[in-house]
Amino acid sequence: MDRRRHPRVNVLLPIRLWGVDAHAQPFMQTASARNISSHGAVIRGVHRQIRPGEILEVQFGEEQAQFRVVWVGKLGTRREGEIG
Repeated sequence: MDRRRHPRVNVLLPIRLWGVDAHAQPFMQTASARNISSHGAVIRGVHRQIRPGEILEVQFGEEQAQFRVVWVGKLGTRREGEIG
């Protein structure tokens, strides 16, 4: 049984993601949002090193918002390239 407070939906949505990476370099790239809820999402296909706490811009279609990164998938694991 899932103990999450907010229901999640498994989807795969193309997004545009931009901000500043762990080396203080600005970036912009396409990625995919999956497993989304009203309070968060898993973003996969991230090609830059991002630190938790970083604020990133996310755009889906014409909608755009800022989000704070709370976790980053570890290198060498199946979560590599994912942020939440």
